[in-house]
Amino acid sequence: MKPFLTLPFKLELYKIGGGWFYRPQDLITKVGGSNRHFAIDLYLSQGTPVLAAASGWAISSYHHFLLRKKSDRRRFIRYRGKLFGSGQGNFVVIYHPRQRLFTQYGHLERVNPTIPFYKPKKKRGLVQPPVERFQPRLFNQKNARRVKGGEVIGWVGGSGIIGGWDKPHLHFELYRYRDREGKKPGDSFLDPYDIYKTANHYPWPGHKRPMGDNHLWVLGKRGLPSH
Repeated sequence: MKPFLTLPFKLELYKIGGGWFYRPQDLITKVGGSNRHFAIDLYLSQGTPVLAAASGWAISSYHHFLLRKKSDRRRFIRYRGKLFGSGQGNFVVIYHPRQRLFTQYGHLERVNPTIPFYKPKKKRGLVQPPVERFQPRLFNQKNARRVKGGEVIGWVGGSGIIGGWDKPHLHFELYRYRDREGKKPGDSFLDPYDIYKTANHYPWPGHKRPMGDNHLWVLGKRGLPSH
């Protein structure tokens, strides 16, 4: 596939703090017990405008969950006296029909209010969006909003990070499909860098690392993803 993504922000300096897998020393691995991330975390200042990485149809919602103890699934994990959880928080999903791929932008402080919002359902320890509806057929003029690449869709924040265990950042996902229940199977996710490793293997300004052969970024002069 031809590269089609540009960086979802305009800053020249940034850092990748989370790669395809979390590191063993990362708090989410130690407390949560899993190293799976299947996304890229771009560390940016709170309030930084977030841009559509390519043109498509956009919707938004909210999501978080509290982590439960493996020894007793009825009890929630606490870290330093606070409930510990994660999730996308305020997020935007864009469907790119030409590529038949989705991008997702999580932990937003707030979302561009012109993007349709799909109300989540609340259960004990879970705020769940209606993901079973988030299929390609939903992304049209009636149910979504057409956005252009580079258009502001939200602002960087820390929503969904329950317990304040991580800094504000942009959680960026690329995936192919959801199943009938709205879940994203493991083989649905794609790494736009084509690296599929922990954060230190990824390139960013001042941290030179090779991109994978099948990356999907439009590159700038320094061999990094362009704006």
